[in-house]
Amino acid sequence: MKPLHLTMSAFGPYAGAEEVAFDAFGDNGLFLITGDTGAGKTTLFDAIAFALYGEASGTTRTPDTLRSDFARPDCKTFVTLTFLHRGAIYTVTRNPRYERPKKNGQGTTAENADAALTLPDGAAVTGSREVTARVEELLGVTVGQFRQIAMIAQGEFLRLLLAENRERAAIFRRIFQTGAYLSIQDALKAREKETRTHCDTNAQAIRQCLDGILLPTGENTAPLLELLENPDALYAAPEILAALLVQNKHDAASLEAAEAQVRTLEAAISGQIEARAKAETVNRLFAEQDAAARRQNELAAQAEDMREQENTMRAAEQALHGVKPACDAFIREEQAHRQLADSVRTQTEALSACTAQAEQARSVYESLRAQTPEDERRAAAIDRLTVVLPQYEQLETLTRRQAESAAALTACTLAIQTLEQRRAALDAELGGLQKVLEESADCALRLHDCTAELEKLHAREQTLNGLLKEIDAIRRTHQALKTRQTACDTAAQAYEQAAALHTRMESAFFRAQAGLLAADLQDGQPCPVCGSREHPQKAALPKDAPSEAALQTVKAALENKRQALETAGRAANQTETELRAATAHLRQSATTALAEQALPDKVGALQALLEREQQAVAASTKKRETDRAVLDKQLQTRVMQEERLHEQAQARAALETHLQEQNRQRLEHTAADSACKSRMETLRSTLEYPSRTEAEKQLTAWRAERDVYKTARDTAEQAERESRTRLENTRAVLESDTRRLGQAQAARDASRAAFEQACAQNGFIDMDTFRAALRAQPEIDTLRQTLEAYRDTVKQAAADIARLKEQTAGLVPRDIAKIQQAQAELEAQKAVASHQAQTVRTRLDGNERTTQALRALLREQEQAQAAFGVASRLSRTANGELTGKQKLMFEQYVQAAYFSQILSEANKRLRLMAGGRYELLRRENALDNRSQSGLEIDVLDHYTGKVRTVKSLSGGESFKASLSLALGLSDVIQSYAGGVEMDTLFIDEGFGSLDAQSLEQAVRTLQSLTENHRLVGIISHVAELQERIDRKIVVQKGLTGSHVTVAGLPPRPNKN
Repeated sequence: MKPLHLTMSAFGPYAGAEEVAFDAFGDNGLFLITGDTGAGKTTLFDAIAFALYGEASGTTRTPDTLRSDFARPDCKTFVTLTFLHRGAIYTVTRNPRYERPKKNGQGTTAENADAALTLPDGAAVTGSREVTARVEELLGVTVGQFRQIAMIAQGEFLRLLLAENRERAAIFRRIFQTGAYLSIQDALKAREKETRTHCDTNAQAIRQCLDGILLPTGENTAPLLELLENPDALYAAPEILAALLVQNKHDAASLEAAEAQVRTLEAAISGQIEARAKAETVNRLFAEQDAAARRQNELAAQAEDMREQENTMRAAEQALHGVKPACDAFIREEQAHRQLADSVRTQTEALSACTAQAEQARSVYESLRAQTPEDERRAAAIDRLTVVLPQYEQLETLTRRQAESAAALTACTLAIQTLEQRRAALDAELGGLQKVLEESADCALRLHDCTAELEKLHAREQTLNGLLKEIDAIRRTHQALKTRQTACDTAAQAYEQAAALHTRMESAFFRAQAGLLAADLQDGQPCPVCGSREHPQKAALPKDAPSEAALQTVKAALENKRQALETAGRAANQTETELRAATAHLRQSATTALAEQALPDKVGALQALLEREQQAVAASTKKRETDRAVLDKQLQTRVMQEERLHEQAQARAALETHLQEQNRQRLEHTAADSACKSRMETLRSTLEYPSRTEAEKQLTAWRAERDVYKTARDTAEQAERESRTRLENTRAVLESDTRRLGQAQAARDASRAAFEQACAQNGFIDMDTFRAALRAQPEIDTLRQTLEAYRDTVKQAAADIARLKEQTAGLVPRDIAKIQQAQAELEAQKAVASHQAQTVRTRLDGNERTTQALRALLREQEQAQAAFGVASRLSRTANGELTGKQKLMFEQYVQAAYFSQILSEANKRLRLMAGGRYELLRRENALDNRSQSGLEIDVLDHYTGKVRTVKSLSGGESFKASLSLALGLSDVIQSYAGGVEMDTLFIDEGFGSLDAQSLEQAVRTLQSLTENHRLVGIISHVAELQERIDRKIVVQKGLTGSHVTVAGLPPRPNKN
């Protein structure tokens, strides 16, 4: 994939549309992306990554933050990329989600993310997800792989170079997707834990089974009890199972004998139960015979009471059915007669009241009818005043118009006066403005000259600041050189001391060789020197003789001191070289900046000279800035005055037009005022009341009087009619109640006679005797039921006595206590035998279940231990936990294969950039067998032949190594991505730490990458790169956003 043309609109720091023509760089070669910090250099790669995949090149920016803060609200945010892939041209356009103004109405709305891909044949793919999927299919890489292949960031791959084993494994896991191998490790670890837990669970279950074994008391269980009480009973479970089977057989025989004894006792108890049941039946018959005799005697004593209740019942029936209906009729007629008498008294009183009310209502009505002629005269006056009422309205309208005309006339007069005053003021102001503009005619030219002189002063000030910063850097470098020289001297002394110690210990060690050999000699073994098997006088070992291990330790320490000395010497030499180069560059730059002055030899004097020159420039700059501020203010004032002059001239013309219009309106208002006054005088002479308000007030009063009169007359008429109706109704009711009262008195007398006759016929002498005998029907029924139940009980008692005498003939009562005692003795014997049988049965059942469970658990434990052994060996192998073996996990084994290929590709570049001095190596083994290994990096220094840690490289060397590592990683990823064609590579920063020679080597390496039609873009601030690389994309930062320009392009051939 090679970008041809990129268009960005309102994207990142770019406010408007910016275009980058990558095809102008040709088919291959290097180009530089340069500009100020924060201008938007890396944003170019963000735009390419976003157009292809909808994401930025880094992980810190999300698509919803890509819209430019400098963009106008109506400016659309999008990226369009035209690129070449496998000889075909594609164009992709994509926009993120962002807020834009609504097309209709106020406020904003969301512009959703969208994308479109135009294929070589003109077909199009639309939709953000669909375009991303098609790009991944087309290029063969995901967005993560694209970032790693096409964009190399120094900081990230320096972390890869210096990372620890665990950190580098995490990086490779993300790049090469080796998480599946880690999942296998975790799955095997989980399987090991699962099988171990299974074994532990089975062991616990076996312990619970052993704890649940039940044993009887006795000497024959002593062997089994001894096995169970052993602390290692778990490992003797098979022996315990065999002993438990023997115990179960013994318990089964004991249970059978106990159950036979229980059956014999149950048969004897059944006989006693049957005898007891027969005895209880005989005794119950004799008890029932005695109870029946007592009941018969009690019934005979109640006979007199029953006869009295029978007489009461018969009298109650005669009172209820023979006399009560006549009594009820008499009471009803008596109540009706009393109610009618009360009604006649009430109606008589009401008739007197109604007569008085009717006379009063008639008197009021007649007095109101006499006022009818006066009401008719009031109605005629209302009609006459209503007819002339519109003339009052005309008078008010004329009065209002006259007032308006007078007010308008006054306003016009005042407005004319104000306008004339304003015209005079404008004439004066216009004259003053013209005079001021003539005086400031040359301020624009003076401002231009002042600004140009200020730009020269600023440029000189920046040059002087740069020189002073170089002096500060030289001072720091000089101080660093002293520090590193001191460190080098210290390292040399430490090396000399370590070398002397090693020489002394090595000499002592060689002197003690005979004693060391003699210490290991045994009788009967041959001497390694003379071969003798007898050793009568062994050589003695000196007291100060060191061991071989101690000598090796001192030797290793000596090697460390030597390496430290070499490192300190190289650092001091490098710092001294940097100091000389910086001093030379300073004098060259100072000579250019201070061409008219003689330069002092010492840096301190040069610094003082530069500071004096800086102060002079600062003073001149301050004065010119003050002058420019004054001139700028004068120019702004002149512009404002010109605008003011134009505005006031227009205002003068408008004011003159307005003054003429006011004079015309004043004449019109004077004529209208005179006409209104004449018509008002004419109307006032013909009207009775001075105003319409007074006329309407009188009219309202007359109408209210008429309404009051009419309401009173109608109310009186209605009251007279209602009182007359009430009088007639009351008189009719009174006559009807009087007739009914006589009829009710006759009916009351007849019902009294019928009641007295009924009492005599039923044997009641008066009302009190009747009431004493009277009972309700339920009470009578209760008396009757009581008598019938008594008669039935007497009959039943006689029958029971006869039956029981017949059943007990020839029988005598039995002694049940003796039978119960014999049964209790048998049941006690049975309980003892049943308890013994139950105890044996419970123990046997529990032990048989334990036997079955224990047999199954032992089989399962054997299988579980076999599975645990297999899982444990697999887990420890995959997780690098084998004792005494290399700590290399399965995932890191796979990553190590990738890593070896990466280092192989990286060394191709590193040999070129480092002049063949360094080679990166993968450390095969950790420093000890307790640490994980496989992904550590060492560096082989071909100058010294030593292998050391990669962290010992200097800053520039680390950059070379990290750049080589990044390029190697990019190559390996492309090879594993199915032969991906990525014809453009971006490298972001990191060149500032290189000296001139290293920079030359790095550029040559990058130049080699441009073979086979590849473009390589370098994002950097380094000035040497700007001088070496002609083709540039320059990003300029401004107050309104950044802009992109392409520089250093070869002239295009003329097609004509």
